[in-house]
Amino acid sequence: MNAMVTRRDGEKAALGELKAVDGGYPLYGTFDLQGGGDLQQALADHGVVMDPLLAERLGVTTGDSVRIGAQAFTLRGLIALEPDRAGQGFELGPSVIISQRDLATTGLVSPGSLVRYHYRIVYPGDPQPAIDGLNAAFPDAGWQVNDRRNGAPGLSSFIEDLTQFMTLVGLTALMVAGVGVGNGVSAYLETKVRTIATLKSLGADSRLIFQVYLLQVLLVAAAAIALGLAIGTVAPFGIVAVIGDALPVPPRMGCIRCRWRLRRCRVL
Repeated sequence: MNAMVTRRDGEKAALGELKAVDGGYPLYGTFDLQGGGDLQQALADHGVVMDPLLAERLGVTTGDSVRIGAQAFTLRGLIALEPDRAGQGFELGPSVIISQRDLATTGLVSPGSLVRYHYRIVYPGDPQPAIDGLNAAFPDAGWQVNDRRNGAPGLSSFIEDLTQFMTLVGLTALMVAGVGVGNGVSAYLETKVRTIATLKSLGADSRLIFQVYLLQVLLVAAAAIALGLAIGTVAPFGIVAVIGDALPVPPRMGCIRCRWRLRRCRVL
């Protein structure tokens, strides 16, 4: 949920994305604090950890006291790595993490509060049958069940919208380029007026002249298309090879349709 975090003296306050976790967090990945330390120990006895950006806004350091709702907390550490941050969707502020048992003392959860609950489950094997069974048994339950293949539905939706937008931009650019190509062909043919006149004087009819220059344009277009396809095919592999290690998530080349690796994909 979103919550205001206030410095103990009340001089500064900032909006944060409050997360209350239990002792099993995180189920996957590693949660790291700046300078090391265990998360559960840091959250004991009304402890809190937060994003360094939020601590900078509040002007607090480790050991200082902050207030969340009606409860005072002691800042025990700054977040260095939050493994499930990418799957949380849109956030209005930096992360603030407290223990689930301390959430009730803040007084923030009450009728009308905007709270999102997430249950993380380690499921052996393929979870799809269980997901289908839950959705079929409780069609109007109001929850969403996602597995690791769609751990961030909001991100997937954003990527799909971005793909549609880029497709529209590409089609628009293609139309503009078509106009440019047409003008280029017209300008090229204007330079060949003497040649066309010479061919006509030698007995060539208009159909033959049209076929000759159409063949030239088609050959140039085919070469340009082949070059563009080659660059578009090789570019992703080159980008991954050059900057793949610098990306936060290791990229894996594969087919979007079947989500298999290329060496196993039957579609491609």
